[in-house]
Amino acid sequence: MTAPAGNPGEISSIHFGQFILLILIAFVTIIGIRGGTQLRPIGIITAGNYTTAKNIPLLLNTPFSVARTLGHESLQTLIYFPKDDQLDKIFTPAHKRHTDQFRSLNVMIIILESFSREHIGSLNRDLENGQYKGFTPFSIHLPGTVFF
Repeated sequence: MTAPAGNPGEISSIHFGQFILLILIAFVTIIGIRGGTQLRPIGIITAGNYTTAKNIPLLLNTPFSVARTLGHESLQTLIYFPKDDQLDKIFTPAHKRHTDQFRSLNVMIIILESFSREHIGSLNRDLENGQYKGFTPFSIHLPGTVFF
């Protein structure tokens, strides 16, 4: 086997092309890791500015989130009331009626976030031959008395 012809210190055009390609790929990779050419790299909080809501999980993958939070202090647990009885002196969510007679003036507001119509059985009576109960089987009795 013979050595390639040419001067041993000479760089061939193929090697030069590969070197330029290496520099180009490294540059594009660094720009991609930073999240663009802005002055500050993308952060976990600012991810929503760069994509739609459905694509945020793709942008904020686990390795990115771990790398961005590595070495940061975790949140401290704050305990304002060491004992429950101290809190009960200030506020308690349990309220007792002052009268023994029931008055039907009560209003209950239930807010369901991310709970679509397809989960409520009474609003889908055409499914499963009218037997669909959804995730709220009691709601079949409510449409005449409540607002949706």
